[in-house]
Amino acid sequence: MPEYEYRCKKCEQIFAVERSMNDSSSVNCAHCNSTDLARIWGVNFVTANAKAGNNKSAAQGEACASNPAKPKSCCPCG
Repeated sequence: MPEYEYRCKKCEQIFAVERSMNDSSSVNCAHCNSTDLARIWGVNFVTANAKAGNNKSAAQGEACASNPAKPKSCCPCG
């Protein structure tokens, strides 16, 4: 079963929850029971998506190349 990390916006604690990918129930902070949480996207998730072909950087690069007037400072690929 996958493990997901969260950071509580109320008490700033970081904790992990093991749950099914299909589980849509709410998650509460393990420390203060708040539901105001931010999901932490780890390296394993990013690496798995890149290996699965879900890396958007190539598409972003093509979009920048097709619009030379767009300032590179606002582009995530340049």
